[in-house]
Amino acid sequence: MSVSQVSEDRSIIERTFSVLEAFNFQDRSLTVSDISQRACLPVATTYRIVTKLVSWGALERIEGSRYSIGLRLWEIALLAPRHSALRAVAMPYMLQLHARAGVSVTLAVRDELEGIWLEGVWTSEARCRGAVGNRFPLHATAAGRVLLAHASPETQEELYTRNLHAYTRWTQNDPLVLRAIVEQVKISGYAICDRELSESVCSVATPIFDGDGAVIAAIGQVTETENGDAAQRAELVLATAKLISERFAALHSAEYGKKRRRSRQQAPL
Repeated sequence: MSVSQVSEDRSIIERTFSVLEAFNFQDRSLTVSDISQRACLPVATTYRIVTKLVSWGALERIEGSRYSIGLRLWEIALLAPRHSALRAVAMPYMLQLHARAGVSVTLAVRDELEGIWLEGVWTSEARCRGAVGNRFPLHATAAGRVLLAHASPETQEELYTRNLHAYTRWTQNDPLVLRAIVEQVKISGYAICDRELSESVCSVATPIFDGDGAVIAAIGQVTETENGDAAQRAELVLATAKLISERFAALHSAEYGKKRRRSRQQAPL
């Protein structure tokens, strides 16, 4: 099927999103031709959409014929209510953990069958950094396993039936083994991944809960493989996660109370 045939059945919104999705952390600047190929759109259509996005500020023209994501899109993304409050609550505690343990600290959430780095505080020596907004596999990371352990059974089974990539010789990608590991994560309250995503990295992660007891994120430490005992580090992460969860729940409760009071004041007598 040709590019023109593929694009005929797609709305202008779908085409616009496909243009934006052409960018990633490895390719932050692209030509119109690059975008056209990745978005499966004719070059002329791609050029028209890119021009509109540039005029609005969602894309910026750099280096002559190349384009990158624009500041306006970043500003709008910051308004997303789902995670902005979580980041604001978690960041002070992440900085405290980073200073106390001298390790990289991450905050992650799940989107379908992938994880997303929501925030990170990295040491200068860190050889494996998760760029904020970047996606990562659930099966080969401690944060991913924590999020997977608290996902629905349907989500878990969907992931187990996939052909999971082995990033290193230590990656656990056998569905039966992975299922047992994830079940243990839910029991123990933390996950450990040693050299499974990168041969130089060990990660430890624990869940963060909202006021209703649902897992909304995972906080973790990322260290060099030989740097200390992972089980001991898990205790620090668990303590930090508890503080974040309590603070987030308190703010959620206070906000809920404000809404209830406003609704009573506005209710007719």
